[in-house]
Amino acid sequence: MKLLSNLLNYLRDSASEIGEGAKNNDDKDDFRLLENELDILKKTSLDAKISEAFILAKHRQADLNIAAFVGKINKAETNFASSIVNDNEIYIVEGAEYIEALRIEKKEGEKQAEHFYQCAQEMAKQIQILELQINTMERQLQQFKATDAVQNIQESLLAGRNTAESVKKNLLYIEDKQAFFDARLEAVEELEKESDLENKLHEAGIVTKTTSD
Repeated sequence: MKLLSNLLNYLRDSASEIGEGAKNNDDKDDFRLLENELDILKKTSLDAKISEAFILAKHRQADLNIAAFVGKINKAETNFASSIVNDNEIYIVEGAEYIEALRIEKKEGEKQAEHFYQCAQEMAKQIQILELQINTMERQLQQFKATDAVQNIQESLLAGRNTAESVKKNLLYIEDKQAFFDARLEAVEELEKESDLENKLHEAGIVTKTTSD
């Protein structure tokens, strides 16, 4: 069957190409591509299983046809034996031709049944290969997800550390600026105290207030 041959070739090519792709992909774009290819592979596997069921149905029908031919042949042979006993030459010739025709059809039916059986066996093997490919790719995707999750966590931790360092630097900067302003304020207060003391001494006539040139 040409259809079966094409389908089997497609299954082999798909399994091979997707398997190779799974080995070489390692970024997020490739990850999405792999997910899409996995969906296609699962669809292909489903189609193969449908085809397998169709072929098995054809095989069962061929077996039923063979059984029907066996029944017809047995009945024809019984009638043929009666014709010989009755020495009915016309029925003998016709009966012999009929039996031969039935045997030929039965033989063709057996060949067809064997063909369907072999096709079903080959299809089952290809489906098994596909399922193995699917399982392998699913494991690879799970590993990819796990690795990606770890990387995201590491990036988050790194971002957290960078944020903490930035906050720490800002706090130190604020503390330094506050210390600077506090020092200036203390200096101004000291100058104000000294100026106030000088005024009081001058008022008391103890010292003469100095003026700048």
